Amino acid sequence: MFQNLRLEIWKNIHSLPLGFIRFWQLRALQSLARHAYLHTGLYHDLWDKNGIGPSQLKHLSDLQRFPVINKKTFLNAPVESYIGLIKQQFYIWRYTSGTGGQPFPFTSINGIHSPYANFLRYRFLYWERIPPSIIQKKMPMVRISSAEIKRITYQANIDIPLTEFLTNPKKIIKELVHLQPIVIESYPSVLVEIAQAAIEFSQFQKLGIQYAISYGENLKSWQRKFIEDTLECEVIDRYGIAETGVIATECRYHDSFHLNTESFILEIVDTNGASLPSGKTGRIIITDLRNYVMPFIRYDIGDQGRFLPGHCPCGLEGERFVVNGREGEFLALGSAKVHHLEFDKVMDSFSGAIIQYQVAKIDEHAVTLFIICGPAMTEFILNHIREKMQALIGTDCRLNIEFVTKIKRAPRGKCQTLIST
Repeated sequence: MFQNLRLEIWKNIHSLPLGFIRFWQLRALQSLARHAYLHTGLYHDLWDKNGIGPSQLKHLSDLQRFPVINKKTFLNAPVESYIGLIKQQFYIWRYTSGTGGQPFPFTSINGIHSPYANFLRYRFLYWERIPPSIIQKKMPMVRISSAEIKRITYQANIDIPLTEFLTNPKKIIKELVHLQPIVIESYPSVLVEIAQAAIEFSQFQKLGIQYAISYGENLKSWQRKFIEDTLECEVIDRYGIAETGVIATECRYHDSFHLNTESFILEIVDTNGASLPSGKTGRIIITDLRNYVMPFIRYDIGDQGRFLPGHCPCGLEGERFVVNGREGEFLALGSAKVHHLEFDKVMDSFSGAIIQYQVAKIDEHAVTLFIICGPAMTEFILNHIREKMQALIGTDCRLNIEFVTKIKRAPRGKCQTLIST
């Protein structure tokens, strides 16, 4: 009964007064901090070393006094020092994809189709006032994800391994036509390939998709346009990490993420861990208020972002923010470092001519730009791309451009914008 009551509050928390949201977060933070201090040696020793403790959490702003941690904090510590099992929770061990560096083992407290996981994945539907009973049991949804998952059917949900789609896209498109899913979710690069396959196999009738949820990769503006125009659906971008699950979701205005405030505290901080005001870009730091097995308190995700000032036109309360991407995602070319956002800024100018791209570093003085062309690509645009890219990487760096139909994927299925060969 308590679980059902809590879920009812969570579903509506963005419509509640901001003061209630802050009160909820503070109480949840105080409880989590007490547990972490008493039952995990990692936090106990780290906080003692910094002269800080749970009793000093009187206000949410007091969280800034606690040290920031990251993956290395856990990787350099014995497992028994950060697993706190006094408070009983279901959990399983999982690994991050490793695209940001070394794969990282962590405990997940939510099964892929637990009520809470489904609630977060499809929260935007709750905001559209679709009844929970329809969302959870009657709305056909298809998820195409990690190459390592097995095909799962759960109520109206179907999980399809990415390898199945990549091996035989025509078969999966036929299946989607038969299923007529309302929602499909996957990496942006996979949604692009689904749209491409739908064009290639145009003899099939429409897929009937109303919402395409993207996650796991940075969604580019031209990808959103191509997916929406081709599949005739609305693209909803979602933000999260493997360690914590879904952190935030877009609303119908598609200009920022709305934080799941009942479950997380999100900070934007400078290099010293001090909070930054709205509009200032900094490191994204997350505190997961639900995970008592492996607490994440002031956890540096490795992404850069900024809060947006003011209220969203949709009327939802709580923080909204934008994500700029991985902090260390750049190519070192000679003496210069070119960040992925700089490449994105160039390619943003050619929406319609580009569906997807990838920059591969061949050596210190050579890169190859792989492009999946859109319908608007012309020789004039190609020359313009070459000119702007050459100016970005420098005249000492050799640029080669190749048109491709597929972009190389990492072992677990993600497409990275920047790679080194």
